[in-house]
Amino acid sequence: MKLDDGFIKIIDDTGDLLEELKKTSSQRDKLEDIKNNYIQSILKFTNQEISKMPKELKKHFKTGGVIVHARKKQNGVIELRCQIRKRKIAVSSKSLDTAKQKFIEALNKLFIEEPKPETVNKRVALTDYMFQWLETVKKPYVKPITYKDYLYNFETYFKPQFDDRELASIKGFEIQSFINGFTEAGKFRTAKKLYQLLGAVFDYAVTDEIIIKSPMQRITVPRYEQEHGIPLTRQEEKHLINCLLNGGSIYAQAYAFMNYTGLRRSELGSAEIADGWIIITTSKLRKGKKVKTRSFPIPPMLQKIMPHIDFNKIRELTPAMLTKHVKDFFPLHHAHDFRHTFVTRCQECGIQRELVSLWVGHTADSSTTTLVYTHLEQNREHQIEEMNKFDYLLI
Repeated sequence: MKLDDGFIKIIDDTGDLLEELKKTSSQRDKLEDIKNNYIQSILKFTNQEISKMPKELKKHFKTGGVIVHARKKQNGVIELRCQIRKRKIAVSSKSLDTAKQKFIEALNKLFIEEPKPETVNKRVALTDYMFQWLETVKKPYVKPITYKDYLYNFETYFKPQFDDRELASIKGFEIQSFINGFTEAGKFRTAKKLYQLLGAVFDYAVTDEIIIKSPMQRITVPRYEQEHGIPLTRQEEKHLINCLLNGGSIYAQAYAFMNYTGLRRSELGSAEIADGWIIITTSKLRKGKKVKTRSFPIPPMLQKIMPHIDFNKIRELTPAMLTKHVKDFFPLHHAHDFRHTFVTRCQECGIQRELVSLWVGHTADSSTTTLVYTHLEQNREHQIEEMNKFDYLLI
């Protein structure tokens, strides 16, 4: 629809504005400037035109949620421009109807015909990305011994299975088969740990727009009942000490040390010995929290075998390695059972129960217990007296 001066009426308000300008003689100069340049305004579409647009955009055009700018240049060409979801559209024609038609075609091409890429970058290898994730996301926020455990799992399980495999090419069935191998072998804790690590890595890859969705969404890890610790029998304990005394491996040395101290696997790396006392950094604290330590006298049973233990080397063993090699000595036991053995032997030797809890790092369950712990911790002579009871014969 044209006005008297040959302008294209894009919106009714624009036409009204021009008519008003004509009526005011003092504004003729301004009208002339508009003629010599162009009209720029917001373009509206009819319901029939909107019906030809992509379904997901129709509502936005009906409600005015999308702004399309229109202008007529000096050479008579009409330009339509807009930006939808960070995608720019620009068309032009000397006819407004033709420009609108081109605009609708551009919409359909951009939002319907354009194929969605499966990945942004298909060349990213899972193991490369996982290592970068460990270095950037986990390492700064976990304890060194925990990070060392992550690296052990990475080198032992993930690299052999997925080395050089592109992250985007790994499917759910392949991961499920990988996890099933551990559950079928009865390694439920390992299966759950690997499942959690893979899930975190793939979720991060989705956030980084390397993949569209994680293949972990349908992966199943069977539930299992957590086994409580079972202390070693005296006969089993004797077997461990015999392995140590007869040139035992580094693991026999570590397990003997844990058996006579009650250390958690994650605490062995922090152990120190000074003036007849063992000092431990408690592992039940996250990085960034105030560090807590506990200490206790070297037990007599440990003093007897210390010449056969390379203390510096056993401190280098990761929790994962300590978990794995228990089966070399005791197929039916776990690494945590050495901790239970220490507590059991302390009870058998008649050592004060609250003092044993203090030595193994159990949290006080009340303010009264906290006061008892504090008193016992400060009374070093009493601790030595009680620890001297930890001396017995093996069957």
